[in-house]
Amino acid sequence: MINVQIPFEVGGNVPLLIGRNELPQVWLNAPSQKPRLEWIPIVRQNRSLHKQVKIIKDGNELFVKINTIDVLRVLKISANSANVVQLDLRPIGLNIYGDESHLVVGTNQLASNTFQNAYVMIGIGKK
Repeated sequence: MINVQIPFEVGGNVPLLIGRNELPQVWLNAPSQKPRLEWIPIVRQNRSLHKQVKIIKDGNELFVKINTIDVLRVLKISANSANVVQLDLRPIGLNIYGDESHLVVGTNQLASNTFQNAYVMIGIGKK
């Protein structure tokens, strides 16, 4: 992704954002199991909002774990660039996962793609 604001949008909601700082800043939201609540914030600016979610900082890397599962691993490349080394949103109820070699969204697999100058990389469902 080059100059892409939002990696994924699901029904008008944004499950993941990665921003700039000394370490990449992460915001993570999950769809709710309760009918009235649509989405639940899980991580805000690298701060866990739930005891099952751990944020681990190691040098230029940031890890987000839910229980023992690595949900996100981000490596800072430069002041304006980061690399998502691993992603697995299945523990929060979204069938989105992958690593540096490929990305799986639902039943679709993407490899060797470039998304540039887009507001949303992948939109799923209606707003």
